[in-house]
Amino acid sequence: MLELFAGELRRLRATAGLSQEALSERINYSASLVAAVEQCRRPPRLEFTERSDRVLDADGLLLRIRETMIRESVMPWFREWVTIEQEATALRSFQPLGAPRPAPDRGLCPRPLYRDSKDPTGPVLVVAPAAWRSFVTFAKAH
Repeated sequence: MLELFAGELRRLRATAGLSQEALSERINYSASLVAAVEQCRRPPRLEFTERSDRVLDADGLLLRIRETMIRESVMPWFREWVTIEQEATALRSFQPLGAPRPAPDRGLCPRPLYRDSKDPTGPVLVVAPAAWRSFVTFAKAH
């Protein structure tokens, strides 16, 4: 995708009749950065892309290519989360193998490993997936 962006930037610049130096002056970036982006040595930043798109009258083409380039650069299963993270006001982690510490009078949990937590809710019980499945099966049976 970086090659596509670089090729379109080069094509739009040539169509506009601008040299790398002339484009760099109009978008207020150095000519060496324009050359680096066109040669795929540097990925384009958002502001660079916005200014280039506006100066070269690309009607959002460069912005769309950059957006696709960023989306495609992550693993397929994580692509949806890139957009969510950009819009998020807070990020929290959920650990599916963690469970609150059981009450002392209950002895149903399989050999737990407790770890101290800086979280105000206190220590967390960490159970291996296989042990958790056997515990759930045992609990359902009784």
